[in-house]
Amino acid sequence: MIASPWLDIPLADYEGHMALPEIAQARMLADELERAVRQHTPSSVAIIGCSGGNGFERLIGTTVERIVGIDINPTYVAAAQARFGTQLPKLALYVADIQLDFGRFRRRGRGHFACGARYGAEFRYYPGAAGT
Repeated sequence: MIASPWLDIPLADYEGHMALPEIAQARMLADELERAVRQHTPSSVAIIGCSGGNGFERLIGTTVERIVGIDINPTYVAAAQARFGTQLPKLALYVADIQLDFGRFRRRGRGHFACGARYGAEFRYYPGAAGT
């Protein structure tokens, strides 16, 4: 198996790139996450490729009770925990390769919203179905 290049990219480099005016993806992802949460009012959100928690600040004080962040890079996950662990008490962060480990994560609650953030935004809302 080939090692992921995401394990070698420092978080500061990734976040710096995403924030460049000509890229502007960090703000776009956070804006879209905020818009989708306002529109669907989910009780839980899963962010696949959460990096250092981009957009998590937009979830403070919303209907979202549970946030699951998944990233392959343990340094990114540690940064997200340090930044948001006390502000988002039901934040659950996991280091995982979603290509190998995706079956570990299941939907729960009245409405669940998942997005993949690494290469662009893909937002999906799963209304009301309880999972086990």
